[in-house]
Amino acid sequence: MKKLLFLGYGVLISLGVFTQEVCGPISANSATDSPFFWETVSGLPLYYFSEATDNLRQHAGTFVPVGILFDGKFLSGRVNENGVERWGIVLSGVQSAGLIFSRFFIPEGLSLYIYSPGYTDVRGPFTYQEEETPIRVIPPFTSDSLIFELNGNLSRTQALQLFLEEVLIIEQPFLGSPQKGFGDSGDCEVNVHCSEGTHWDLQQQSVVRILLRAGGQAYWCTGALVNNTRNDYKPYLLTADHCGYDATEEELNQWIFYFNYAFPYCSGGSAEPVHRTLVGCRHIASGGASGAEGSDFFLVELQQQVPFSFNPFFTGWDRTLSPAESGVTIHHPDGDVKKISTFTAPVTSAQWNNSGIFSHWKVIWASTVNGHGVTEGGSSGAPLFNADGYLIGTLTGGLAACVAGEFGPGTGPDQPDYFGKFTYSWDQNGSLPAEQLAPWLDPDGIQPYRLEGLYNSDMPVASFTADTSVIIGETLDFYDRSQGNPTEWKWYFEGGTPSYATGQNPGSITYSSYGSFDVRLVVSNAIASDTLLATEYVKVIATVYPVPSSGRITVNLGKSFASGVDFTLFDGQGRQISPLNVIQTDASAYVLSPRNLAAGTYYLKIFSESMTEVKRLVVVN
Repeated sequence: MKKLLFLGYGVLISLGVFTQEVCGPISANSATDSPFFWETVSGLPLYYFSEATDNLRQHAGTFVPVGILFDGKFLSGRVNENGVERWGIVLSGVQSAGLIFSRFFIPEGLSLYIYSPGYTDVRGPFTYQEEETPIRVIPPFTSDSLIFELNGNLSRTQALQLFLEEVLIIEQPFLGSPQKGFGDSGDCEVNVHCSEGTHWDLQQQSVVRILLRAGGQAYWCTGALVNNTRNDYKPYLLTADHCGYDATEEELNQWIFYFNYAFPYCSGGSAEPVHRTLVGCRHIASGGASGAEGSDFFLVELQQQVPFSFNPFFTGWDRTLSPAESGVTIHHPDGDVKKISTFTAPVTSAQWNNSGIFSHWKVIWASTVNGHGVTEGGSSGAPLFNADGYLIGTLTGGLAACVAGEFGPGTGPDQPDYFGKFTYSWDQNGSLPAEQLAPWLDPDGIQPYRLEGLYNSDMPVASFTADTSVIIGETLDFYDRSQGNPTEWKWYFEGGTPSYATGQNPGSITYSSYGSFDVRLVVSNAIASDTLLATEYVKVIATVYPVPSSGRITVNLGKSFASGVDFTLFDGQGRQISPLNVIQTDASAYVLSPRNLAAGTYYLKIFSESMTEVKRLVVVN
């Protein structure tokens, strides 16, 4: 069954409903070669946006009104007996899209996943929460098709309330040109993990890509986590006033902050980095006048603490008037991965926009081993660091460009950029606390001229690695990858033998039961402890043989497997093969004898109360 909904602004979204039985609950290791296919709609009209008139911040996308309610009525009559329900949406001609819900209520006993076809990008599980946030933002997926999946007690779907208010369209063509984002910065830019970034490991951990909402549109900017004199990890982030000056409180609640959005190597790659995001902030202080006057700063507080698993650094700062002899900026030009630009000549004091106020540092970028990094749209708000690693300014704009004349006469790699002085932002933009940094970054009035950055390298962060699937009766080894120098490890292995272990790297954990099982690791040191619960991390899989087969298939489910297992066979087109004769030969083994199978590829779905698995088979005559 499929519905087509015509929405406002010429956008067409199709709702696709799965009419075949689904493969089972989503997980990080769900089979991507499953015989179930997503139906798509092509040839639908594109939506063209008008280019923003504000040339100081990089336009990223537009919020398109949708107004679709996914509730019990929407799902009525289609509840599956296996405890899973799926439906999907297709956004014609869209390369990337985020979701904005004005109602997001999931009843107790249900969990929701949202993911792209092929499980390339999985979000969730989203579960019941006693207190609802007024707006729930799901950061953009790089996909034009999204699948929603409910797991659990589907008798409770009548209370489900998911109102999709808007879709954030990213990288949609406008005026014949693509929007900016991943991979779209200039060829001169230098990845932060090139040799130019060798001595800036901590500082680059403070820099964040921002997908912000202001005036009903989406923009790319850059910001940095900043430390305060209490050294209390308060999640303050500093960016430019011209980025967020017109953002309402509701829009600030929808800002998306991307951490560690960088290639791990100098040469980069074709795959986009993993998204580590936080959503929402509140305005603390700003310079005002959208950056046309003063130092163009905008200080926000994130609505959540930054997880230590993000490896954050709260950068230190220098509020003296001494011009930096050399240094760098680290930024996200055009919303791309993290880049680094270097200056080797001293900065000079300058004014911006003929304001008559020397509120900025003027910077000329240098050619380095791997390029001649400059700044671009999306770099706005980036921090300027002096040679000692202190933040001394925030990017307003300038004439720098990868190529001479790229943005008109007087632009090029040797032209200046301008950064609002941190010392001016400190207490000179105005007299009120909302116009200064000082009351917030120095709440106790200590008045230091410099403050060191804060990096919690001693706080334990639990992490481990292991194979995620194991054949019944075999063993797994687990390897600790925790940070923060833990001195104690406690492991809990659901379904494993032994079920509990201590020590850093436990080995030979045996799994004798078919299904999906949790692993929990608790690490501790003298300062604190941290727990990582990996839900359904271990997949204990069946053995199916022979492969290839002449038609008779044996499935071994392990010695301790209980009753209550079903088998379904599909051909390569997703059509069910029947009849399928199943004989249980002993407590753990089954023999399947489908009739008159032609040579080719088939898929065997094994379904039990604890797990669903799809095996790929080859039949030869």
